[in-house]
Amino acid sequence: MDFFITNVILWRKRGLCYYNRSDALSILESRLAKGEITGEEFNEIKKTLKGKNK
Repeated sequence: MDFFITNVILWRKRGLCYYNRSDALSILESRLAKGEITGEEFNEIKKTLKGKNK
């Protein structure tokens, strides 16, 4: 999980992230609904996305 978060941060810093925050949040919500991630992971990633969208 840390690997995923680190890559999202690096891609955004380098401009390699081709989706906007709302797309990322939709994907995140979908993954939570499918049970692919826990509520804790969801909140951690969501916080990361919000912090990098400023």
